[in-house]
Amino acid sequence: YILLRIKSTRKEVAFMEITLERQNILTENTLSEEVLEQAIDNEIMLPDFCGSMGRILKCSARGKIISKRIVNSVLNIDGNVFLTVFYIDENGCLKTFDQTLSFYRELNLKKDADITPLVKCKIEHISCRMLNPRKIEVHGSLSISIKLIESSSRQCIKSAKNDDIQLRVENRSITVPLGCTEKYMAVNDEIELPADSKPVTCLLRNCGRIEYTDCKSIAGKVIVKGELSVTVCYMTDEKLKVNELDTTIPFTQIIDIQNADEDCFARADCEITALDIRCKTGFDGEVQSFTVSAGINTRVKIFKNKDVDFAVDAYSVKNAIKTKCERICLNRNLADVKEDFSEEYTLDFGTELTGILDIFGQAAVTDVKTAGDRVTVNGTVQMCIIACDADGSVNCFDKTVDFSRAVMTGQENGCISLSAAVDIKSFGYSLNGSSADVKVNMVLTGSLEDCFDVSALSEISVSEENALSGTRLPALTVYYCYDDERLFDIARRYHTTVDAVKKVNGTDGDTVLKGSVILVPGV
Repeated sequence: YILLRIKSTRKEVAFMEITLERQNILTENTLSEEVLEQAIDNEIMLPDFCGSMGRILKCSARGKIISKRIVNSVLNIDGNVFLTVFYIDENGCLKTFDQTLSFYRELNLKKDADITPLVKCKIEHISCRMLNPRKIEVHGSLSISIKLIESSSRQCIKSAKNDDIQLRVENRSITVPLGCTEKYMAVNDEIELPADSKPVTCLLRNCGRIEYTDCKSIAGKVIVKGELSVTVCYMTDEKLKVNELDTTIPFTQIIDIQNADEDCFARADCEITALDIRCKTGFDGEVQSFTVSAGINTRVKIFKNKDVDFAVDAYSVKNAIKTKCERICLNRNLADVKEDFSEEYTLDFGTELTGILDIFGQAAVTDVKTAGDRVTVNGTVQMCIIACDADGSVNCFDKTVDFSRAVMTGQENGCISLSAAVDIKSFGYSLNGSSADVKVNMVLTGSLEDCFDVSALSEISVSEENALSGTRLPALTVYYCYDDERLFDIARRYHTTVDAVKKVNGTDGDTVLKGSVILVPGV
């Protein structure tokens, strides 16, 4: 740069009081993450209405968190393990029976104010063996994942009332969390059997899946609309045939939540905490329908998109100042994701099969990776295939396969995250002797967010020891830019204001391009 001193002036500086305008930014941060192990060890007697066991095929389990609450800095967790045991009875027929096991865990917290616990559980392994035709022994383990989310208000400087204080202010579009709550609801319905259905001999299994269709924020409330999809598998007098009945039950839930209004948007996370299917008989003693009783826990969060201004740097044209910065992690909502996709696999069973009676399973996300303009969701599908071999014997085959699904983000820059969940909608298959081509239809849901850190000014104070009194400064400087530079940095170097530089050069921009020559006036 070139300095041209036209006239020198001496500044006599007085210390000043600073008047700052501050603002609060609501943020959420992960305080801690922990995994607890829960043993599953039990001896179970068959219910009286179940036929005695000849051999066990499969023990299937699902873990569900029923409730969680913080009392006196202790997180209390209640949950259930829903067991389904598939077996061949003494007559060679495929049968099942269900059993619910409860568990309770505690976690001591260092603090409980402004803490939201997110708790999920997963069956790590489960096995059972027959002690006698009426009794089994179950062993397994359950992992309980706990994430503690802390809500806090971070204060930063927005503007300064003093003309002597120059601020470099950035504007960002962010998504602000305003609150969350949970509410339980019960759904009850009845599924009629087809008119031409043969008499039901036993229920084999059931499964459910929730998909919310609308989540609307109004004054003080959130209205959640969704559908509960239920599949019931049952047996008739046809020994080697499993019948399947599907139904969809719509539901609406109104949830009270503070700070909600029409300008907010809401997200709902619905989970089935219990699903009970029972046979309903008519006057003739035959099963005519199934009753459905489901428990649904809905967690609702509300957000608001807004533009915020915050100072990231400062200087004074009269005094030396000290600044304090605070690093704040912010998020910006990009889009909600809901994509149906399918994966096809060829499974080898190692033995000739004559028919597949049933396929069921569950999907789990193992990792989410971001590269360029896409986010890739990787996971596994654990399948259980119940099939007949050439001798008419029923066997169970467990298979684990991988899946991968890419989601386009629409932007290559930034730290993009996806909170992904994958559910299985249905299975399709084609049997080819000792192998089968299996198609798994799944749905990927989640939300894309841009996560970024900012270093915002939280404090500005005058440093009396380093006051700029008695300093000679040029009245006007001719400045040559060798690189693209901010006017803020140039003005600070010569202890003048950004507005003064803009005025003398007749510009409104905040950046000076490489090779430009500008005038820098003194103040």
